[in-house]
Amino acid sequence: MNKLLAEEIYYLMELGRRFELAAKEHYMQGDISGFLHLDIGQEALSVAAMKAFEKGDVFSTYREHVMAIARGIDPKAVMAELFGKVTGVSRGKGGSMHLFDPSHFFYGGDAIVGGHIPNAVGCAYARRYQGIDDGVMVIFGDGATNGGAFFESLNIASAWRLPLLFLCENNRYAIGTEITRVAPFLEQAKKAAPFMPTVEVDGMDAVAVYEAVREAQQQIQRGHGPIFVEAFTCRYEGHSMSDAGSYRSPQ
Repeated sequence: MNKLLAEEIYYLMELGRRFELAAKEHYMQGDISGFLHLDIGQEALSVAAMKAFEKGDVFSTYREHVMAIARGIDPKAVMAELFGKVTGVSRGKGGSMHLFDPSHFFYGGDAIVGGHIPNAVGCAYARRYQGIDDGVMVIFGDGATNGGAFFESLNIASAWRLPLLFLCENNRYAIGTEITRVAPFLEQAKKAAPFMPTVEVDGMDAVAVYEAVREAQQQIQRGHGPIFVEAFTCRYEGHSMSDAGSYRSPQ
């Protein structure tokens, strides 16, 4: 990674943190309604993954404010969407959980946990059919790996050798449930290992995330089929603004 790119990633991480703190403030003041899932603590993963996967389609979770900004969407349009304004990225109809911008190949914010993973599989099939080799990346949390659609998507992507990068942001908690209470192990990549190559990376290290995602994209572009990258990270806030996070110690 060169110095210019490193500085850009750092700038976007800092911008993302300030954006999320402002969103939190306005939510507490009642200016933003609905659900609000903050990315505070996970900025390295969100920014570095977007910068590494600059070309190609991206399907994200509903914790996507920083991802959208790093993808190149105007921060003002993202904030306007949180406020429900017509100038928002989804014209005020989606709110925080649905930042959708095809002009940036960013299909963000499916409110159904893991609901966007099959969509990404379909997109990867379509892109291969069209002869577009940029590939597709789908980002989801550790909690999504317990859903049936997740395993179905692994199976189809592997069987058809689709150009699909599965990126799991493992922050250990699905809402208020620690992942090891609902899965037999912490490393969710073990679920994907029978289907495809897997990679584990420190999600708090922007350089490591960038290099892992960049290499993974090159693999799917070369026709090697899907790959699963698991990034271990930590959200500092609760699952959403309605979650006090009292089940975790301050440490």
